[in-house]
Amino acid sequence: MVLENVTKTNAYKKLYDYGKYLPINNSYIAGGAIKDILDDKKPRDLDIYFENDKDFDRGLEWYKWSADFELSYSNDNVTAFTEKSTGMIVELIKIVKGIPKNIITTFDFTIDKVALVRVEDTYSDGFRYSFYYREGFFESLTLKNIVIDGDLKNPIASFKRLIKYSGYGYSIDKHSEKTLLDSIKSLNDDRYGILVNYVILGEND
Repeated sequence: MVLENVTKTNAYKKLYDYGKYLPINNSYIAGGAIKDILDDKKPRDLDIYFENDKDFDRGLEWYKWSADFELSYSNDNVTAFTEKSTGMIVELIKIVKGIPKNIITTFDFTIDKVALVRVEDTYSDGFRYSFYYREGFFESLTLKNIVIDGDLKNPIASFKRLIKYSGYGYSIDKHSEKTLLDSIKSLNDDRYGILVNYVILGEND
C-alpha cells in the first residue's frame, strides 16, 4: 500500500477540496468516488468510513448539526446526508469500521483500493490529508482495466459491480476474468454460471 500527502498544489490536489466532507480526524473517503475524482468526474456520492463506533457517532453528530446538510435516509448499513448547495450525497458507513489500510484491502478491485484520509497534524490547523492507494491503482485508472487482486467474499456482488464499471468503459483482464468465473462457479448455482458466461465471454463461447 502506498501513502502520499495531499495538498492544494501537488499531484493529488483534485482530492483536496473533498476533504471538507471528512468531519473528524481519522475519517476517510474510500472506494469508487476517489477513482472518479482523479478521473475528472464528479462522484455521485461519497462513502465515508470511520475507525470505530465512537468516531462514527462523532461524525454523525457533526453532520446532524451542520446547516449545510440534511438527513436523506438511514438503514442498518449507512446514514446518508445530502449537501443542500450541491446535491452531493454523503453516506456514513456504519456496517464496517477500521483503519483505512485494512478496510480498502477487503475491496475486490484494485481500482477501488484507495482512500482519502483526514490525519491529525498539530502543525497544520490540526489536520492534513493523506492518500492511500494500492500498487497498480494508477495503471488500472489509466488503462480502464479491472484487476482482482484479493479474495472475493461475494463474487455475485463483484460481478454486478463489473457490469456497472463496464458501462464506464472498463474491461476486466484475463486473469481476473478467470478468478471471477471460478468464484461464481464454486457457488454451484447454474443460473449464475450461465449469466456470467454470457456477459463476460459472449453467448457463443
